[in-house]
This record gives sequence, structure tokens and C-alpha cells, in this order.
Amino acid sequence: MKFKIVKLLLLIFILIPLCDYAQDKQPRQPNILFILADDLGYHDLSCTGSSYYETPNIDRIAREGAVFDEGYSACQVCSPSRASIMTGKSPARHGITDYIGAPHGTDWRKQRRHNQLLPASYDTALRHAYITLPEALKAAGYKTFFAGKWHLGGRGSWPEDHGFDINRGGWEKGGPSGGYFSPWENPNLENTVPGENLSMRLAAETVKFLKENNPQETGQPVFAFLSFYAVHGPIQTTRKKWEKYRDKADRSGIAQQGFKMEHFLPMRQVQDNPIYAGLVETMDDAVGVVLRALDEQGLAENTIVVFTSDNGGVSAGDAYSTSNLPLRGGKGYQFEGGIRVPYFMKVPGLTKGGEVYHTPVIGTDFYPTLLDLAGAGLKPQEHEDGVSLLPLLEGNKLSERPLIWHYPHYGNQGGEPSSIIRQGPWKLIHYYEDGRDELYKLDADPRELTDVAKHHRRKVTELRATLDGYLTRTGARYPQPDPAYDADKERQYLQRVITEKLPQLERQRMEFLSPEFDPGNNWWGSEVTAMNPNVVIILADDLGYGDVGFNGCEDIPTPNIDRIARNGVKFTDAYVTYAVCGPSRAGLITGRYQDRFGFGRNPLLAPNDPDMGLPLSEQTLADLLKPAGYRTMAIGKWHLGSHASLHPNNRGFDDFFGFLSGGHHYFPEQWTLNSEFDARSQYDGYRTKLLRNSDAVDESEYLTDALSREAVRFVKDNASTPFFLYLAYNAPHTPLQATSKYLDRFTHIADEKRRTYAAMVSAMDDGIGQVLDELDALGITDHTMVVFLSDNGGPEAANASDNGPLRGGKGSFFDGGLRVPFAIQWPDHIRRGTVCHSPVISLDIAATVVATIDQPHPPKNELDGINLLPVLNNADTALQNRLFFWRNFDKKMLALRSTDFKLVMQDGHTPSLFRIGDDVAEKNNLFTGHASTVDGLHKQWQKWASELKDPAFLGLLQDKEYSEQRKDRFGHP
Repeated sequence: MKFKIVKLLLLIFILIPLCDYAQDKQPRQPNILFILADDLGYHDLSCTGSSYYETPNIDRIAREGAVFDEGYSACQVCSPSRASIMTGKSPARHGITDYIGAPHGTDWRKQRRHNQLLPASYDTALRHAYITLPEALKAAGYKTFFAGKWHLGGRGSWPEDHGFDINRGGWEKGGPSGGYFSPWENPNLENTVPGENLSMRLAAETVKFLKENNPQETGQPVFAFLSFYAVHGPIQTTRKKWEKYRDKADRSGIAQQGFKMEHFLPMRQVQDNPIYAGLVETMDDAVGVVLRALDEQGLAENTIVVFTSDNGGVSAGDAYSTSNLPLRGGKGYQFEGGIRVPYFMKVPGLTKGGEVYHTPVIGTDFYPTLLDLAGAGLKPQEHEDGVSLLPLLEGNKLSERPLIWHYPHYGNQGGEPSSIIRQGPWKLIHYYEDGRDELYKLDADPRELTDVAKHHRRKVTELRATLDGYLTRTGARYPQPDPAYDADKERQYLQRVITEKLPQLERQRMEFLSPEFDPGNNWWGSEVTAMNPNVVIILADDLGYGDVGFNGCEDIPTPNIDRIARNGVKFTDAYVTYAVCGPSRAGLITGRYQDRFGFGRNPLLAPNDPDMGLPLSEQTLADLLKPAGYRTMAIGKWHLGSHASLHPNNRGFDDFFGFLSGGHHYFPEQWTLNSEFDARSQYDGYRTKLLRNSDAVDESEYLTDALSREAVRFVKDNASTPFFLYLAYNAPHTPLQATSKYLDRFTHIADEKRRTYAAMVSAMDDGIGQVLDELDALGITDHTMVVFLSDNGGPEAANASDNGPLRGGKGSFFDGGLRVPFAIQWPDHIRRGTVCHSPVISLDIAATVVATIDQPHPPKNELDGINLLPVLNNADTALQNRLFFWRNFDKKMLALRSTDFKLVMQDGHTPSLFRIGDDVAEKNNLFTGHASTVDGLHKQWQKWASELKDPAFLGLLQDKEYSEQRKDRFGHP
């Protein structure tokens, strides 16, 4: 006994360091996701007061984190502000005081604006002498990533030259060269899919980085800087989003006048630009992609999320996109509309959500704050103009300090060369044209309408002294008088702006809002993706109706399957055409009731029988798509015939990876037979090696993981052409087999069978997530229809599945055998979060796909389903009075579902009639008293059955009989 105790103690001491090591694998430092918008105004978000733009994902950051409602960018234009985020230094100090590429000195005269001053010179690249924020975080152990707009210097001064390990899309240009839809012109972001949206692509690259460098697996924290080009001009969107916001503006009432003259240029007064609104929403969609990736990869609880903009919204100049009212001015301006920006921080464990801070903060504060939160140690010699906001987040106050801006330029938007100081409620603006000072008391006058300088001379003197002293210490550069200045020419220019530019902007505004508006370029190239959509059908095997999250499952998380439902539509009353796998799959892949062509039984493994499977008279969905230019692949379980003529490669699929039989073992060491011809019994098919097309392969991965891997590879290799992927998992069909990786997730489930089943479902869900992530990474999610369903109900006794409230299971014609989890996502066509309660059937999948593609040849056989898209767009008359039919030839059993009733009949049994909408469990048989209803439904079924064929082959129930008849079933032809 004493020896056993000693052994136990030794084991404990051994395991303790192992546990510590496992915990060490989780990074102690938080991950950081920094999201920077370009030219997004303070009031361009729903959460900051816009009733026109819709930004639920950015709003989520504000809702779950802290909002700094007096947050500022370090400059009123982009490059200086971005340099300040990277260095913690003000533009006056780091020397980049205008957007890089802006004319200065005598070159400014080429703008022909005839201004009094020549703008100051400025640095045209970020200095290498500075230790940037990513460099400081790298030194603290972080893996760093940049995606999007850089605009801080040319080659040699790109993101990878200033601390970022990976750069996707960052270079010298300040706007989206080539536009927001591929092909764009960017040496650091390849074009892969014509018409791909740039914002979504940058989000996909960020998700890919997070996935490939998941800190939970690497032990290394990450700093991901997602720097959108949006919503910088040129403003562009899709027809669909333009229509949405054009209609929204119309419903709200379109103002007759949209612009008002400022000092140099007209300024937009209303938020009603539908193109800009669509651009904003797409950026928000992209933010949502990244936030969901944090959730799904388990990173959200240890990731700081920052959201801000590099300057105020463009209300004058450039695209005249938005209004910042009630804030005055916009990008390029010295007023609050030019420098006040959204400024949100979500810090797990510190921000609780809903906090609002009224302390003025600025872009230079991000550097020390993030170092502080990362435990990396402050670098005051670097972030000289920023302070850590950690004390504020911890409930303390920051000492009042002056915030200073220096913009010795005119810019494109109509601002004036000026410097600004804000301290407490006071804001002083010093103008370089005439040397005047304006003073505003922001707590009483947030719109900056009343200059109170003459009433507070002492305050003006005090603030000017602080401002001038700072500019002198930092070596600030100033604009100079232009000796060629001609006041008459400037007045003439301004008069032309009033008489020509202002009316032209009003006309353009109304053109954008006209129902007939069309930019005339396929909506900036976005409608290249109007070519045929990609189609992905994901089929589970024997999955219970109640075993997915979107149908209420609580013990088996299915975040990725749920993601399909969340991003599109979930169907509550979705059926398959048969209650076991082979016939159900035949109906799905052809879009026709399988009994029309004699596929009424589960086919046997018979590689020497050309009649054992899907007859050649039938076309598969792959057959229908190939003439339309699709690349096609079937992965996983086939079960539609094992003879060479019935092989997937001969049924429309260019590629195949999987197995031909009706089931399979999951562990490679059990795959001991080279081919189906080596089998000697039906269930020997479970032991065959997997096939790549017709060749056996030596596979080493768990079956579900191997199928998922191949699916991701196919999507990646075919992103530039329409593709059809039929991903037919074997999971969670028996035998119940799972690896420890998945079993360890379900130690809370006591029942061993249910635990293994849960692990198998979880493995499948992981694989589905990998496919969805790849679609996101390639930027083709919006243009891809993804369908998820099961081939029949769960066999609860056999695999511990759960059909929820439904009666019966696999093999039964009660709803537990026929009603399945079913969801479709297709962002281009299906509204996110849709729920359809109308009855649908798996036959509708083929009909929907065929109806939405440009198809050279119509199907040779009439399809039995309907196109669901009109239904999902609320034109649901097609669903009224639909009838679904089922026949089990061997058991002499039938079923019929109408809108209101479900009839089940079997020889030798009393008919069952249920009012299915009120009796989902099919408990209350209404047969007595409703004989006429039963008779009417039965006649409808008989009419349908008169068109059917008897089974064309013996099936699984006749295995012994068939083997006696066909001694050569496994023989080579």
C-alpha cells in the first residue's frame, strides 16, 4: 500500500510541471487587434448617432468595450495621423504633416487655387530611427501583421520595414488604386477573384493570419493591424447596397439642398449618399468577419480590440461623401469634424462594456496604452506625445494636458493652414494666413459657432504661449507667404466654386439618389461576380435534427454549422426524400424523387454490377453544372454505385476523394483493402483505402479531417472559376470512432456513446469551419452558395443522436426520420438571419442552383423541386399547397406532407394523420373523424405513385439473396 502511495505522489509531481507547461502554451500577454478606418467621420456609425449608415459590427466593439467620446486623431488628414499611431509622436515632431504626395512649396501653385501661402515642406517617409509600435511589440514577443493602407513611404519604408512580420496590401499609395473591386493595383495584394471586394479581402487576410498563428496553439501573442482603405475615395459599392441605401434615403425624405459653402469649398450637410453608405456597410461587414473569427477561434477573451479612424469624414473635397454635423467641418479642417473620430477600446478583463469616457484623448495615446496593457514596458523617449490610458480604464483620472495639432497646409478639402491647441474645454485655432486666433469653449459650444477670443484675451495668450513653445521645441515647419499671390485671382476662383462647383455637386447628389442611377462600369467592377456562383453542398450522415446549435443543441457546440444558419437562412421544416442514406442522396444529387428511376433501396457494394446504383438515365447536379463552366468535385461518401460506370468521375465530377460504399471506418490503420474488388462481404467496404479518383491512396489522417483537408484544397485551387463542391461526410454514421483531440472536448458527457458521437460531430464542424474560413480568406464567401443538411434523421439507438421533439428516427417515415437540420448561406442573395418556417425539401437544392446559373443546356429530366430564392425574398406563394411524398416499397409504407397535415400509412397498421404544424411530435392521431381528409391525401399520393418505378436493384435488406444470385459481385469485369 505504501508503495502505491509513493507511486501516486511521483505521478502527481510529474504531472504538475506538465500542466504548467500546457498552461504556458497559452500566451499570458493579450493579443491585439487594431482596426483603423480611413476617412470615417465621428458620426458615420449607428452607435455615434447616424440614422442612415448601418454598422452593427463596429457598434459591437463600442457596446462591449469603452467609448472615448472626445477621442481625436493626431491630424486632420491621413499620413500624419497614421505616423502618430505608429510612433506616439505628433506630426509636428515626426515631420509628416500632410498626406504623403501632397504638393508643397511652389508646387502648390499647380492646384490653381491662388492661395496666400505656400504650404510647408514635410517628411515623405517614416523615419527608421523611431522604434514603432509594432517594433516595440515584436521585442515583447509578439507576432505582427499588417493588412491594408500604409501610406507612410515608398519601397524601403513599407510595413515590413517598420516592424511588421507580414504585410498584405500596404504600400505608398493612400487610396485603393484600381478601386474597391478586383482587379486592383497593389504589388502587395495579389488579385485572385475578379470582382472581389477589397475590404472583405483585407478581413480575410487578417482571419487567415489569426488562424495560422493562433496563439492558443503557438503560445505567441499576436498584434494584427487591419488598416482599411475604406472609406477613402473613390467611393464605390455594389448595386445591391446602393439600392438599399437609395431606398432608405427616399423613405426618410430627400432634402432639396445638400451642400453649403464653407470658406474655400462647398460642404455636405446631410447623410444621404447611398454609394458611401454601401462602402461603410461593407467595411462593417469586414469587421464582422474578423470579430467572428476571434470568437470562433477562441481568441476573443484574450484579445484587445481597438477601433478608430485616421481623421474626420470627407464632407468637402475628394468625394464630398458625408456630413459630420453637428460637428463643424470634416477631413482637412481645423474644426472638430476634421479631428474628432470614433475611438473605441475593448480590453477583456478590464472594460465591462458600456463605459463612456469624456476625457480628451488622441491617436498618440495608443502606443503607450497598448504597451502598458501588454506588460511590455513603456518607452517614454519614443511615445513622447502620448500617455497611457490604462489608469483611466482602471477608474482613475488623467491629469489635464494640452493636445496639439499642426497642419501648415491647405489640403484638398478646403481647410486652412493652422495650428490647434485644446486644453480642458478650451480650443484655440491659430491661422497662418492672417495670424488670427479663434477660441471656442467646447463644453458650451461643441459646434464651434461662437468665437469667444475677444472675451477671453488672457486664455488666448496662455494657450498661444503653450502652443508656440511646443512648436518651437519640436522644430515645426511653417507655411510661407507666396510672393506671386493675387487676391483678385483667388476671389475669381472662389466665385467659380460658388457658381459652378456647388450646383454641380447638387446635381450629382440627386443623380446618386435617382432610381435610374448606374455608374456605367458594371458597378465599378463588382458585377464581374455576376458570373455563375460557386456551390458547396455539405451533407452530414445520420445527424439528428436536434444535434446542431441552430436547432437548440446544448451539449454539442456546432459554431461553424451554426455560422451557415446565422449568415443566411435556417429552415425549421426541411425534409429529405427518404429516411435512409442511399435513396436520399440519389434524390438530392438529381433533384428528382429517386423512385422515379427505381432507386428505392440502399444499394449494395457491388463493383461488378452496372445496375447497382444511380442509373445512367439520370443527370447529377454535377452533370448540369459542367456545361456552364463549373469545376466539380465529390468528397467523402458516394453510395450511389461502385461499378466503374457509376463512379463519380463518370457522373459529372472532375475529381473525387473518398469511398464508394455506404459507410467506412474512421482510422487509417483499419483501411486494409486496396479496393472494392478485394471485398468479400458488404461491410468489407468499410475497410477499403480511400480513392483519389480511381486510385487508392495511403492516407494517414482521421477520416473526417482528411475529407475536410481535401475540401479546403479544392476551394483554394479553384477560387478563380465557378466550382461545385459536394462534401459528403461519413460523420456521424457508425462506427462511432473519434480521436482524443475531439473526445477531450466532451468529458462532461457521461454516456460514452453520446460522447463519441459528439466528438464526431465536432470534428465535422471543425472541418466545415475550415471550408468557410477558406472562402472568407479568398474573398468569395458572398458569391458562394453553401448548403448544409443531413441525409436523414438520426438513428438514436445506434449512434446516440437526438432528433429533438420529433418522433422516430432513421428509417422511419415519422418526422424524426425525414426532417433534418438544413441551412443555406449566400450573402449575395439571402438576407442574413432569415428563418423559413415553410416546408421545403432537399429536391429544392438542385432546382435553386439550376435556376440561378447561366446554363447552356436545360435538364433532360424534369426536376421535382422549386427555386427557393423567391421564397426567401418574401415572394412565398410558391410554398402554398405544396405536397411532399415518400414511398418505402419493401415495407409497403407511404407518407405525405401537405401544408397543414402529415399522413403516414403502412399495410397492416392504422393510418396516422397529424396536424403537423401544431403537433410536431406526431402524438395526436386525427385519423378518426378525418376520414375524408385521409382519403383525399391518399388519392394525391396514389396519383404521384402511379409515375414511379419499382426498385431497379436488390438492396441492403436483400444482401444475402443478392450474394447468392451474383457470386461475381466483387469480381473484376
